[in-house]
Amino acid sequence: MTTKDPNKDVPPNDGVKRYNLYELQTTGWEPAVIDDEQCINLTKEVSKHYTQILLDSGTAPDRIKVKRVV
Repeated sequence: MTTKDPNKDVPPNDGVKRYNLYELQTTGWEPAVIDDEQCINLTKEVSKHYTQILLDSGTAPDRIKVKRVV
């Protein structure tokens, strides 16, 4: 797994709003990882889907944050 800089990997502005999904870890807010992929530059629908996966896996809602990047 490679670490990506969420601000560096922003795609060109294609008119679609993009979001990063963060999870509160012991080291602070880190991009959530689902299926060995960081949850960055997601569409709204995909970010909702991944948020639901985190909730279903037992992550507390106050430990999840979605931030718009584009």
